[in-house]
Amino acid sequence: MSKVNTVVKKVAYSTEGLLSIGDIQTVLLTDYPTVYFIYDKENLKYSVYVGETNDVFRRTKQHLIETREDWQELNTSQSSQMLILGNEFSNKSVTLDLENKFMNYFLGVPSIKSDKGINNRRGNPQEKYYTKERIDEIFKEAWKKLNHEEPNLFPDFKIIKNSALFKSSPFKELSESQNKAQKQIIMRIEETISQEKDALILVTGNAGSGKTVLLSSVFYNLQLESKGEDNVLLNGLKSFVLVNHNEQLSVYKQISRKLGLDEQQIMKPNSFLKKYEGKKVDIVIVDEGHLLATRNGQAFPKKYGSTQLEALKKIAKVVVLVFDEHQILTGEQFVDREEISILINEANLENKLIELHDQHRMQMSVKTNNWLNDFIWKHKINEIPNDDKYDLKIFDSPSKMYEAIRNKSDDEAYGLSRMLASYDWDWKADGQKWCVKIKDFSLPWNYYYTNAKNNIPWAENPKSIAEVGSTFTIQGFDLNYAGVIIGPSVKYDPQRKEIFFDASASKNTKAIEKTHGEKAINQNLNNELNVLLTRGVYGLYLYACDENLQNALLEAQKGNSQ
Repeated sequence: MSKVNTVVKKVAYSTEGLLSIGDIQTVLLTDYPTVYFIYDKENLKYSVYVGETNDVFRRTKQHLIETREDWQELNTSQSSQMLILGNEFSNKSVTLDLENKFMNYFLGVPSIKSDKGINNRRGNPQEKYYTKERIDEIFKEAWKKLNHEEPNLFPDFKIIKNSALFKSSPFKELSESQNKAQKQIIMRIEETISQEKDALILVTGNAGSGKTVLLSSVFYNLQLESKGEDNVLLNGLKSFVLVNHNEQLSVYKQISRKLGLDEQQIMKPNSFLKKYEGKKVDIVIVDEGHLLATRNGQAFPKKYGSTQLEALKKIAKVVVLVFDEHQILTGEQFVDREEISILINEANLENKLIELHDQHRMQMSVKTNNWLNDFIWKHKINEIPNDDKYDLKIFDSPSKMYEAIRNKSDDEAYGLSRMLASYDWDWKADGQKWCVKIKDFSLPWNYYYTNAKNNIPWAENPKSIAEVGSTFTIQGFDLNYAGVIIGPSVKYDPQRKEIFFDASASKNTKAIEKTHGEKAINQNLNNELNVLLTRGVYGLYLYACDENLQNALLEAQKGNSQ
């Protein structure tokens, strides 16, 4: 495939710079639509605007007289610069798609200011158009040229792709199924608002089905529509995202700050219920559906109901509940299967059930996906298939697996790789060195070198490579490679040829509490296994503490079904 002819021109962002734009002789910048970047740097941190236009001279002239506050900072600075990008494939669809891609990647650029660093906020992802199949190639060539001009603003892709902000970006290009789901959610919200009714919209999907990216995109677009004038139904409406997981909450807040949006609309459920008790809000999106069965103490008056979901439905006109029953990990989150069926059936009858089925996280073949599903849910160990896309490997010691994970983490081609384990070793939040110990292997786990209160997610913290993480540190995030120690709570019966769970070997007291019976305990431990084994995008490394399970996995790796 031939190289994309791409041109980049840097000029000062000023009246004088405008004159030099008029002198440009390159047709790719004068006769074609272009993408442009206006940026400034202060204390090694950038603020940046990315846009697209059919006439960069005229558009720049308009920007220089903008009165908006963020534009005034760029307009009055003596150091503001401008980069203009053109290529041989540029048409309106290409430049709109490139604009969206740059905004997506800018969220993961560490040198861009964390507070209002990205000045424009509306993405323009395009669906089908001529040359769409070459857009990634066009983008990469453009980034390469821009990196040459301004390397800190356009750093190596690997730096960006390890960022949790990039992975949760609302500018991600949605798959066909995700895009359809987003349109359905927005449509159902509009219908509910127009009819002046209250409604629950239920969004379901397994791990890796793209729920987080979909949620981020829906919330972002609702905020834009509320400030615009085009959509009379959504104009002026206020929406909230409720997240119970500290690290994911931090990611959403960081995205809002970087885009100059209101981070106060991202909250923990209990904080939201306390603040808005007795009030009525417009839209609430709940990222963790297992909240529906919890009360978590006395966070809200009993008149609101026995669960957080009942309370939220009384406070919000529209509740969008993103729900995965396989993310329920503790007894206090327990939901009876019959209750789940009722919830799904009611949403379905009201045409407010949105289901995600595709796998977007793990880049594996269908055979490998089937092997993993059989292992997690059917408790069977089949022959491990050969897969050019996905690196699934069984190790004969945790020390060797850790060495391999460290190598992946150090390799710029892979990056973000960490060790994880089922919750089968003691740990307390007392700052002491609690370790995962197996024979000669010993490594601190959860939070020893890292801190749960840090803004940076556990997986992204460079210090976490020296720790073993659990479901509490990794849930809601992904890794390029995950090295998982399957602890003694997961065992294998060689006679029955079946995996089973041993609650007596688990240290997760919330998962094995007996209020809801043995079936619920087994489900919690099964869900814990599911969360751990579905984190790796490009590879999964395994070691099992149970001798029978370890032997069965090693045999499966040799090509034998168990």
